[in-house]
Amino acid sequence: MTGDAVEVARDGRELWARQEGKGADVVLIAGIGDDHRVWGPVFDPLARYHRVTAFDNRGVGRSAIGEEPVTIAAMAADMLGLMESLGIERAHLVGSSLGGAIAQEVALTAPEAVASLVLVGAWGERDEHLTRAIRHIGYLLGTIEDPILAFEAVALWAYSGQAHADGTVARLLEAALASDSPDQSLEDFERTTEALVEHDLGTRLAGIVAPTMVMVGSEDRLCPPRLGTRLAELIPGSRLQVLPDRSHQPFQEDPDRFIELVEDFWD
Repeated sequence: MTGDAVEVARDGRELWARQEGKGADVVLIAGIGDDHRVWGPVFDPLARYHRVTAFDNRGVGRSAIGEEPVTIAAMAADMLGLMESLGIERAHLVGSSLGGAIAQEVALTAPEAVASLVLVGAWGERDEHLTRAIRHIGYLLGTIEDPILAFEAVALWAYSGQAHADGTVARLLEAALASDSPDQSLEDFERTTEALVEHDLGTRLAGIVAPTMVMVGSEDRLCPPRLGTRLAELIPGSRLQVLPDRSHQPFQEDPDRFIELVEDFWD
């Protein structure tokens, strides 16, 4: 399956997903505003030794958002429905930002489906600075009409100084402009934002039993390292991995190092 719509719920909801490879299952869960393509730098390398699935969350890319309220719990149910439809009984979950919130919810509601968690640029307790930062990104997207300028504005939050200097951000912009995947509407972004800023599992995180690695970039401006550090404290036995000079999405900035750390954790 190189890419297709997959029914995930009895009401006919579909999520667009890509699946490649053979071996232990890995499910990649994207952050707010990102479709499955955000995992491009690591998807194929991981698929050499694993069966890897990446998908568009509701309201992103080719997955419709629907009329019902958007919540993290509903998005976690989406993902579990996707796994069931694709015959995935148990998987290593890798969640970025919003994807990390979804992965935490899945680990608490369906622990039998989770082999391990890798939480990237994620948090477990609500934080007012983070709430305002996420809403500010929505403001930028709503006021900047030029897609290049909008990308560059958001990139200040999402990527490190090194990624700006070494051409990584320029390459990501070029790829985004060349894509035929639908852009997320501002309304859908704002609906998802309201679900995301309510994410606050707090002491519930003590109930996560899956082996967990929390990965943070030392230059993450959107989700500062203090939030990842606190998340690791709240999940029993979790491993904290700080990536120097990287930001919110290190799998795009330094995919080789990201894969090395994740494979080592799985081993």
